[in-house]
Amino acid sequence: MYAAAHRVVHRDGRTGINAFLHHHGPQFSWPAAPWTLPETNPGDLVRERIEVPPGGNRVLSYLDVLAPDDATPAEIDVALTGLWLELVADEAGPSAPTGPLPNPTVYKRGHVVLRFGVEDGLVPGRALELAELRDRIDTGRSTRAGAEAAAP
Repeated sequence: MYAAAHRVVHRDGRTGINAFLHHHGPQFSWPAAPWTLPETNPGDLVRERIEVPPGGNRVLSYLDVLAPDDATPAEIDVALTGLWLELVADEAGPSAPTGPLPNPTVYKRGHVVLRFGVEDGLVPGRALELAELRDRIDTGRSTRAGAEAAAP
């Protein structure tokens, strides 16, 4: 599964969040480097929600969720919450000796891999931006509020 939410700005100034859901199917062998799937094998498009027509848009932020098709909503939520908590900690003050999370970042929890990035001007509010994109992510299985709104 590859689910994505991208905040984009159209050349005419309109902004919005476009969301997509892809499945790979039961025969798909989960790769050792799943973070490359959006570019190498995004899977079959199952659903999309378009607020700004694609083509020529600038991406302000993006959230990619990559997980086996049979991943549970709980597994996905744990990964998303883990990344959000790390971003909140980064924004709260001095970070651990390793420094703040890079931008963009790849975050792995169990079988779930998240890719998240923002334009430089949005770095100070990354936790909020992640939360907004998370609300648009549609895994096709989520019981979270907002998942129904993401379905066309």
